[in-house]
Amino acid sequence: PEAREAYGERAVFINVDGNPEKLEEMLASSDGRRTVPVIVDGENVIVGFLGRSRMTLGIPLLAVG
Repeated sequence: PEAREAYGERAVFINVDGNPEKLEEMLASSDGRRTVPVIVDGENVIVGFLGRSRMTLGIPLLAVG
């Protein structure tokens, strides 16, 4: 929830629980790590969320998790 709040409307939330296709997409993006959120922007991938301070560094906007 904290990452969704921080990114607001710029993020897309995808619940991978019970959705094998999206889970595989998440695992492919995160190199098999089962940690959420997985934040993806083009080729940039962040696994986990460290708070709003990340946002000032130009970190990605699309959350998959």
